[in-house]
Amino acid sequence: LRWNPTIPLGLPHRLMQDDVYRGYYLPAGTIVLANSWAILHNPDVYPSPNEFQPERFLPLIPSTTNYTDKHNPDPRRYAFGYIPISEQFREY
Repeated sequence: LRWNPTIPLGLPHRLMQDDVYRGYYLPAGTIVLANSWAILHNPDVYPSPNEFQPERFLPLIPSTTNYTDKHNPDPRRYAFGYIPISEQFREY
């Protein structure tokens, strides 16, 4: 899914207040979309983003000097967004 996201432009969000992003003024109420495809093909985060390299997501052994886990962060950090949503689905 990283290589070819199902929703390349993400979901729309409406700004709640005025904002300035990279010198552009965005008034409150503006609809913005995140470019998921560009984020997931950023060569600063994913070297050779167009090459199939599944091993890049396999964590290295923590005792090695090259250990990095930037692509596999703690999954508990993602649960906060799903808990309230799952509570809503319980009612159906």
